Amino acid sequence: MAYNSLMIEFPQTCERCGVQGVLSTGERQWHGSYAQGEHMGFWEHFRCPTCGYSYDADGAPLYDALRLAIIAKEGEWVLEIAGTPSISLLKALREIRQLSLPELQALRARLPGVITRGTQTEIRYEAELLKNFGATDSLAIRHIGN
Repeated sequence: MAYNSLMIEFPQTCERCGVQGVLSTGERQWHGSYAQGEHMGFWEHFRCPTCGYSYDADGAPLYDALRLAIIAKEGEWVLEIAGTPSISLLKALREIRQLSLPELQALRARLPGVITRGTQTEIRYEAELLKNFGATDSLAIRHIGN
């Protein structure tokens, strides 16, 4: 399943004529399976209102200015684990996040609790990945506000 966030607009100066236009951007999940390189990233589109110059781009990872703008508009979201984490959840977290054993142990010591903070799209994406890896723990997605 793909998730797309709201569109954010930033002022942008045209590279060709110098007139101020609007850069439209947002985050999204690219289709495909995790093993085939599914990932989160961003898209952007610019079209100059004066000279018509335009460009489109896709990229990864999500850049900080966009993440902060999305959180400012839709609030921050968290993914929580209730109870003691299962072995399948820990394996999935290690694989998805490419954690070393010490990093995984540090994360495990903080559980139960919040494992991820971010945009709604990022949180839903990680929850889906964990479920696809067989983690059947109690995953809760919660909006914590702006």
